[in-house]
Amino acid sequence: MVSPITDSLNGIDNDMCLEATQEAAFLEITVLFNYGKMRILRQYDLSQPALVETDASDFAIAGILSQTFEDSKLHPVRFISTKLLPAELNYDGFDKEMLAIAFSSRKWRYFLQAVEHKTIVYSDH
Repeated sequence: MVSPITDSLNGIDNDMCLEATQEAAFLEITVLFNYGKMRILRQYDLSQPALVETDASDFAIAGILSQTFEDSKLHPVRFISTKLLPAELNYDGFDKEMLAIAFSSRKWRYFLQAVEHKTIVYSDH
């Protein structure tokens, strides 16, 4: 589904103009994320507790902000990721995991500070 988009990102001299197949793939992904039968992303609800899940690899960190909704299932409301800086690549696993928590908390501060419930943070270390 996303291969037309990712294929356009390979190589050095790529133009960042979307061709018809790439634009169609982007629109399909957008519809699935927001309006599909099994919507991937939900709107953030201040009245619900939040869950932050973070992870780190050798070269990147990521986080998912999720909440439980009326169907009693956990749904993601935000995703975030970034590549590590050259200096951060030298961090050990625990420090990268803590960096992922700090990064996610900073980016989602306006969501996490506004809730009336405590936020749970999960990490695999």
